[in-house]
Amino acid sequence: MPSHKKNSSWNQFVSFVLSCSLIFSQTPAYAERNIPAFSPSDISLPQELGEIEESFQGSSGKTILYIQDAHDSLEAQENIAKTITHLVETYGIKTVYEEGYEGPVPTDEYFGFIKDPVVKEKVSYFLMDKLRIGGAEYAHINRFHPHPNPLRGGEGRVRGDWRLIGVDNIKLHLESIERYRQAAALSRETRQDLGSGQSEISKLANQRFSKELKEWMKLKERLVASQLDLRGYLKRIQDLSAKHIPTQEFQTRYPNVDLILSPHPRHSERSPSTQNAQPFDFAQGGEPVEPRRISKERSFDCASG
Repeated sequence: MPSHKKNSSWNQFVSFVLSCSLIFSQTPAYAERNIPAFSPSDISLPQELGEIEESFQGSSGKTILYIQDAHDSLEAQENIAKTITHLVETYGIKTVYEEGYEGPVPTDEYFGFIKDPVVKEKVSYFLMDKLRIGGAEYAHINRFHPHPNPLRGGEGRVRGDWRLIGVDNIKLHLESIERYRQAAALSRETRQDLGSGQSEISKLANQRFSKELKEWMKLKERLVASQLDLRGYLKRIQDLSAKHIPTQEFQTRYPNVDLILSPHPRHSERSPSTQNAQPFDFAQGGEPVEPRRISKERSFDCASG
C-alpha cells in the first residue's frame, strides 16, 4: 500500500513537470512531419502551371508563396488547385491562407458527409465550375482523394493533411460591402460628374493640342474600338509624321513598322537591321523598348481583382 502511494505521487510529479514544460516551451505541442527548410530558389513549378516571377529573401527564415488569383476563371482555379497539390506533395506545405473567409475554412463540415471520394470530387468540381468555390477549397476538399488527382489530366494525389485558413476580417469585409452599396447608390451622379470632367478635358485638348496630336487621338480611339486595323493605324501614323520625319528616316528608326507596312514582306529580303530590330512603343514616342518577359499561361491575374 505505501509503495502504491509512492508511485502515485511520483507519477503526479512527473505529469506536473511535463505539463509545465509543454506550457512554457516554444516548440509546438503537436506532432508533425519534419519538413526541411527551403528558400524560394529551391522551389520550382511544372511548366503548365506557370512560373515564379519574383522572389524576396527576408531574414525571418520563413517562406511565403504568393499565388495570384483570377476569380472569374475556371482554368485559373484549376491551376491554383494543382499548384497547391504540387506544393503540398513536393515541399510539404502545411498551411495555405486565402481571402474571403476568416479562420479555418470548414470544408469538412460541408463535404465530410459525402463518403464516396469520387462523388465528393464531382460535387466540388461542379461548384468550382460554377465559381461557387475556389481552387484552394477544391484542393482542400479532395486532399485525401485515394486515386490520381481528379483534375482533368492531372497526376498524383495530395498526401497528408494541410490547413486552409481564411485571412480576411469579417467585420472589415462587411464594412467594405456597406461602403460599396453606398457608393453604388451614387453611381448615376458619379457618371455625370465624370462625364462633365471628360467634356472639359476634351475642350482643353481641342484648344491646346496640335492638329497632328488630335488626329492621332482620333485614330487611337478608332483602333481601340476595332474600327481600324493595326496596319491602317500605322499607315496613318506614318503619314502624320511625314511632315516631321522623312520616309527613309522613319523606316530606319522604326523598322518593325516598315516591315508591317511593306506590301509583300519576305524574310529573305529583310535587312540585318530589320531582323534584329527592337520592339517599340509608339505611345512613348516610338522609342525602342526592352522585350518584356512573357509568363507561361498563368493561373492568376490580380489586376481585375
